[in-house]
Amino acid sequence: MGSTGQEALPYHWIRLKSSGSVFIDRMEIIVKAKSAIKPERVKETWLDRLFIPIRDCKYYKDLQIDLSVEAKLKRLVRIDARASWKNDALHPKFYDEVITKIISPYLDIYNQRHKTNVRLEKGKLYTGRPDLPEEATTLFKRFVALSIHKHKPPTPAWDSLYRFIHHCHANKIKLSTSEMIHFLETAGFVEESAKQIAKIYAHGRNILSLYKWRPDFFQVYFD
Repeated sequence: MGSTGQEALPYHWIRLKSSGSVFIDRMEIIVKAKSAIKPERVKETWLDRLFIPIRDCKYYKDLQIDLSVEAKLKRLVRIDARASWKNDALHPKFYDEVITKIISPYLDIYNQRHKTNVRLEKGKLYTGRPDLPEEATTLFKRFVALSIHKHKPPTPAWDSLYRFIHHCHANKIKLSTSEMIHFLETAGFVEESAKQIAKIYAHGRNILSLYKWRPDFFQVYFD
């Protein structure tokens, strides 16, 4: 997601009784048959995605509807809208309308064809994702607050990120790279920035796992 200003965008997802990858297989067929749109399928070890490109209009450019299912959340499909939004068009209500208007017709066809009753859900929280403990949440929010433009965080923000990484390691908080990307995108970071920062997070966790730091290392470094 792009930056959202002060308002957080709602999450959209589809809950399934069967495999999310099978759902994406079927949706890919439906999208191809319904219009001249050519969706792009990207399969990775931990993530299966379908990108549906949408024609430009006065509100957005290069819009893609992104359907994704993670390997460990096999029956939950997340839906995002990614675009260059024009004239401050990006706000929660409009974002919701865009996704609903584009996805609903495909879901109607899917339900009719496969005799199911899957529906688009939305809310502030993405179901199936673990919440961070209170102190970790505070440290993460501090990093976000210091990353004013949410594209290239300044030096104080990097320091706060390192504190967050150390805290997660010291308290054995289970937070995967994909989950970190999710938290960053939720906070308003663009997708590419979220991925880069999540890689730094993963490297930090790996380093702390491989080496025995001095107990006072972080205190000496930051004070």
